[in-house]
Amino acid sequence: MEIMINIIKKNINNLRFIHIGKCGGQTIKHFFNLYNTKIKTYHVFDNIEFNHNLQYIICIRNPILRAISAFNFRYQECHEVPRTKYHLSKENEEDILLKYKTLDKLAF
Repeated sequence: MEIMINIIKKNINNLRFIHIGKCGGQTIKHFFNLYNTKIKTYHVFDNIEFNHNLQYIICIRNPILRAISAFNFRYQECHEVPRTKYHLSKENEEDILLKYKTLDKLAF
């Protein structure tokens, strides 16, 4: 672990982290913070211009597990956040989430 941190710190100005939701990005950012390592972070929705002189860290995940996690996250969010603050919701999303309750039920 220490070797990896030293490599990251040595190349920190040339590293970029692209955070893809529900793929462990918060854990990765927490890891960097534990070692007082500030890395330039982009969210997958940001306008990112590729630069051949930089190196990128991207964590991906099994697409089925990611879909289940994203569904569960949105389902939980619609129950816990007042509707007026339920950001990024799409038309009828809450109705669909409440009707099916799980991605398995939606798929069948």
